[in-house]
Amino acid sequence: MLSRRQSGAGRVEKFLPGAVLLFPLLVYWLLPTRDMYWDGVAFAIQIEKAGADIGSLAHPNHLLYAVFGHWLFAACQSAGRPVRALFLLQFCNGFIASLCAVLLYAILRRTGVGAFHAACWALLFAFSGTWWKFATDADAYVPAILFLLAAYAFLLGKPRLAPAALAHAGAMLFHELAVFFFPVAIWKLYCQNSGSRARRMRVAGGYAVLAALLTATVYRYMFRIARPPEKGFWSWITAYSPDARFSFNPLRNLVLTLAGTARLFFTGRADLVRDQPMEIAGVILLAAVGALLIRFRPSRSTISGVGSDPKPWKSLVPLLIWTGSYVLFLFFWMPQNTFYRLFYLPPVVLLLGAAAPVCEATRPWLALAAAFVFLWNFTFSIYPRSQIETNPVLNFALQQKSIWQPGDGVAFLRFVPDLWTISYFNPQASWIGLPGVSPAELDGWRERLERDGRRLWLDETAFEGLSATEAGRSWIAQNVDFSGSIDSQLGKSRFRFYRVAAR
Repeated sequence: MLSRRQSGAGRVEKFLPGAVLLFPLLVYWLLPTRDMYWDGVAFAIQIEKAGADIGSLAHPNHLLYAVFGHWLFAACQSAGRPVRALFLLQFCNGFIASLCAVLLYAILRRTGVGAFHAACWALLFAFSGTWWKFATDADAYVPAILFLLAAYAFLLGKPRLAPAALAHAGAMLFHELAVFFFPVAIWKLYCQNSGSRARRMRVAGGYAVLAALLTATVYRYMFRIARPPEKGFWSWITAYSPDARFSFNPLRNLVLTLAGTARLFFTGRADLVRDQPMEIAGVILLAAVGALLIRFRPSRSTISGVGSDPKPWKSLVPLLIWTGSYVLFLFFWMPQNTFYRLFYLPPVVLLLGAAAPVCEATRPWLALAAAFVFLWNFTFSIYPRSQIETNPVLNFALQQKSIWQPGDGVAFLRFVPDLWTISYFNPQASWIGLPGVSPAELDGWRERLERDGRRLWLDETAFEGLSATEAGRSWIAQNVDFSGSIDSQLGKSRFRFYRVAAR
């Protein structure tokens, strides 16, 4: 007969998966970031402008993410639930990120980690700094990592080849960096299965062919829809940002790799913390939990000889390969980008969970460690960044809602990233992209707008382009109303918009 303590522990364990899902989900949804990355705003703009043309949403680096967002956006519109695409993407990423935490918990349980320890590691993952930030943002990494975790789960125990390959293909279709999961899957299918060498080669090769074929088929289909100008298929799928490049400075890359890996778990800055009650409480609780961590740190003698049997080293090799394949690539490819390192955060946490001692003595310390990670990132990053004031561009954009009247035109020469956010949060204005700046063209726009009682404005890129010519400088002197223009300084950011005088 089970003791009362054992039966109580069993009842608690039944609720742990739900807690791992619901607690992060509620926190993600209650504290969406207001310091959005430009990419997420760009996705939202593209989704809302696309209409029926999904080809315009197909980007080879994250092929189906914007398409997926467009389907959700269209479904909400059809259901009579209008919602801005940016907020919809944030909402969905929060839900998907919480599913990732549950899946990581399930993987730890299948590899022999106790329920309480697995829940602590899953929550530590859910509230690690960079992951938490992107769980509340609108970028493509979180769905891709959900598919990778699903692929790894399908490869545990008796591998399920087709579901694993399908999940891996889904990850690559949401982000190209998922391609570096291939070494993990092939190693598991070849080295951790019984049977002859020829059979294991067939299984591993079959997986690789199936995942690659599924991915290539969708890429080819989307390429035909997208019809990128003057680009062949290969150059299209290997396209990357002009500022993206390899770095072969070993010392610099090592420092960036170590710092970036640390930032996966702890992010934020002390100067973001203000004298708000939530932040003050966070600092106090963080100090208290830190003191308890030191006070109750289990000694080696306490945990030696107890807990579960040590894991066979072969069970950890796939996780080491998963981590190593990404660390090696990112050591040379844009090592300054912490967010790419999200692809090896799950195997690092799984390694820690599998290798750490599992016994009664480690339970309180591990719970305190998860709480410390939560409080650190909440206090120094997540809560401050959930406030509009920490994003000068968004703060400025919202201030202009009463300045730019419905139908006012804002002309720009280059659609720079700050303008993405400013334009997205001021949909009442008409945003006019100019192929070039000429006084005659601006006179035409001013005339068309004034027929409806609207004003023409110039952003800084249009103003600078106009200032580059003698005719443009003359036009500025005669037509720009500097007294009614906008010149705003918010923190270190300065924003200028110039109002064109009415005729």
